[in-house]
Amino acid sequence: MDPSQWDVYASAMVTAPTGDPEYFFAACCLDRSSANYGRYHNDELETLADELAITFDGEKRKELAEEMQQIILADDGYIFCSHLQMSIISQGKVIGLKAHPCDYYEITADLDILEE
Repeated sequence: MDPSQWDVYASAMVTAPTGDPEYFFAACCLDRSSANYGRYHNDELETLADELAITFDGEKRKELAEEMQQIILADDGYIFCSHLQMSIISQGKVIGLKAHPCDYYEITADLDILEE
């Protein structure tokens, strides 16, 4: 928990379980974030996060999130890498099962079982 004792912190997480960009910032990038282990801080990001939290227009939320992402990238606050290799195994009678980049969305209304 003491960031002075390490140079790099690596973690893995599903960054968009809700399909909303606010999740990652709220969880990892703000002073109040429970997973901000490196104690990253940026005043402008904090201000934009407060605005994002009260913004309901989808297009405006997207714009704010993109601006926030650019701040983090410009600061080198986080380095992102991604490699997902997922296998899905089911019985042959299962239909409608499709891999999705976020594991929360594999169980959908299209999922069904063929009657024997």
